[in-house]
Amino acid sequence: MLNVYSKIRTFDDSIIKDLNEVLNTTFKVLGQPTENVKYNLYVVSKNFIHELNLSERGVDRATDVLSFPYTDIKAGEMIDISKYSTDIDYVDNSLLLGEIFICNEVAKRQAVKYNHSFKREFCFLFLHGVLHCLGYDHIEESDRVIMEDMQNKILNKCKITRD
Repeated sequence: MLNVYSKIRTFDDSIIKDLNEVLNTTFKVLGQPTENVKYNLYVVSKNFIHELNLSERGVDRATDVLSFPYTDIKAGEMIDISKYSTDIDYVDNSLLLGEIFICNEVAKRQAVKYNHSFKREFCFLFLHGVLHCLGYDHIEESDRVIMEDMQNKILNKCKITRD
């Protein structure tokens, strides 16, 4: 499940269907359970993500996406919801895996810079955040290759390609 929060007037809500497809495809490719798990996605301004990046990472600039995992899942590890029984939201019986913040303005700028659609850029950034929340990273070169391959595989399955 995906909860989307946006105060950005120019955010295109039609992309939410694509984000859900990316999320479902990610879980299918990784063999993860799709029920009783969720993410919160926040579409934020450049100023907001700048402040968040500074306060949480000590980086004094706006960025495209920030993700905050709520579990200690490692890359390739299966989600065991029972391990987090005290973290279950009993209103909807789900586990919040993390929060993802995407800067709409930076996503638009990067879509132009990389010469592809806003939809592709936004879905890529969302997927990038989801994978971070599932333990994937790109600090080490070998991990970067794994994460990039996973991103390409999932976006291609969703038919969200570079134009």
